[in-house]
Amino acid sequence: MSLPLNIPSGGVNFAQMSTPACDQFQQDVLQTILQLESVYENLAHYEASEGRNCVVLCDRGAMDASACKIR
Repeated sequence: MSLPLNIPSGGVNFAQMSTPACDQFQQDVLQTILQLESVYENLAHYEASEGRNCVVLCDRGAMDASACKIR
C-alpha cells in the first residue's frame, strides 16, 4: 500500500508566501506526516499483538518536509 503525501504540488506557491506562512505550512505538513507514520506504527503493534509478523518499510517520511523548506 502506498500513500503519497504530495501537498506542494496541490497549488502551494512558496514564492508568494510570507516567511511566517511558509513556517506554519511546514509545521502543518510535518504534523500530518508524523500522524501518518503513527498510524502505520500503531497498525504494526496491533498485528504483532495478534501474533502476526509485520514489517513497516518507510521510503519517505518526516524529513521530506525539510527538503521543501526555502531558507
